[in-house]
Amino acid sequence: MATTVISSDQARARWREVLDTAVAGNNVVIERYGKPVAVLVPYEDYALISNLRAKVREPQADYQIDEREALKAELIAQIKAELLAESCETWVANWQQLRQQVAERGGLMAGLSKEDIVARLRQTRAEIFAAEYDHLY
Repeated sequence: MATTVISSDQARARWREVLDTAVAGNNVVIERYGKPVAVLVPYEDYALISNLRAKVREPQADYQIDEREALKAELIAQIKAELLAESCETWVANWQQLRQQVAERGGLMAGLSKEDIVARLRQTRAEIFAAEYDHLY
């Protein structure tokens, strides 16, 4: 069995010849910009390849999905139970305390002038920049 390599332009111009080559039992590699993009094979070869592919591939994945899903559901239930039991009351109490503190103070930066707030933001930005990027300079 011979293999013929042809450009896509030539294949289009000489399609009947390319088809006759494949019918004669030869493979035809079609290239675009010098790279192979398709192969024209005799139908018998295609049928053989398709049959082999069907035999090699599983009709559907068999990974014991039921067991995996049951384990996943069990783990999720355990995690939810731990999160809810561990700190639900503490979390709610802390949240309420934080809300009360913010309400009493009027906000995180209550009582500061506009200039003070801008100065704090600039200082924070400088600290973050120094921590993240000083090693680069």
